[in-house]
Order: sequence, then C-alpha cells, then structure tokens
Amino acid sequence: MIYHKTPSRTELIAVIVALLGTWLLVTKGQLTQLSISGAALGLGLCLGFSGALNTLIPGKLFQKYDTLVIVAWAMLIGGVLFNVIHPFWVDAPPMNMPTIISVLFIAIFGTALANLCFLGSLNYITPTTAGLLNTFEPLAATIGTVLFLKTSFNHWEVIGGLLVISTVFILSFGNRRGISKK
Repeated sequence: MIYHKTPSRTELIAVIVALLGTWLLVTKGQLTQLSISGAALGLGLCLGFSGALNTLIPGKLFQKYDTLVIVAWAMLIGGVLFNVIHPFWVDAPPMNMPTIISVLFIAIFGTALANLCFLGSLNYITPTTAGLLNTFEPLAATIGTVLFLKTSFNHWEVIGGLLVISTVFILSFGNRRGISKK
C-alpha cells in the first residue's frame, strides 16, 4: 500500500531525531568524519534502500497472500540467488552441533521470524512508522559490537542511541490514539 500524503509533523520530527541519533552512532560524535569504513557506509546505504523497498513493494501482495507465504517465497528466492553468488558449501565451517544450532537459530529467529513480524506489522502501521522503528537496527548493531567484540562506546554514541530510542516515544506521543494506519 502506498500512501500519497506528506509525513505528519510528528513523523518529520521522529525522522530528524532518528537521523541525528544514527549520525552520532556512526561518527562517534566527530561530525566531520565517519568512524566506519567506506565499505560499511556503502553497504549501510544499500541496506537502507532495500529496507525502504521492503516496506513499500509487498503492499499489494499482502492484500492477496498471507505474510508467511510472502516471507517464505522471499527467503527461498533470496537464498537461491545468494547461492549463485556464493554457494553455501564454499568455505563452509565444520558442521558440528554448535554450528548447526547457531545457523538454525539465526535462520529461524534472526531472519524468518524477524521478517515475518516486520512485514506483518505493515498490516497495522504505516511504512513510515515501520521504517522509523527499523532505525533500532544500527543501535542494536552498536550495542552488539560493544558487548561481543569489546569495542569502545563513548558518550556521543550513548546520546545517539537514546535519540534513536526516543523516536518510538515521539511517534507514540504524537499519535494519542496509538500507532495505526491512517
């Protein structure tokens, strides 16, 4: 479903706050230089573009098919295409029980259920709201690198993370009736 309306004032404020928070996360407060590589920036922009497409393209499909069917076909097609680029058996890690459990956990919880929930949410909220809530991904990636890779986390990144989190409150307070499609 494509909505031909300008974003509300609340949505515009939330977008600005989310962008500022994300900017602080990727610059570590040094606003003139990125603290990520050019490749990471390029991949991030590609992922942002594909995320926007992910919220807009399946609108008419949702009217005809169940979300589970759409996610299943998308994962099957994506998996087949990815295997053309990089077959899963090339440079594969040793197949032991911890590896199999890890791969299954990521495939089921980190990919299938995450996409199912995200795309299913488009039946209840606008793509703009879903996209804004999706700004939690860079925050989660930053927290993950701090916890698991032992990287540093400065006060600007904390402020950026809080700004990203605040978009949820901005959206919820801006729409007193709750987050819903209009």
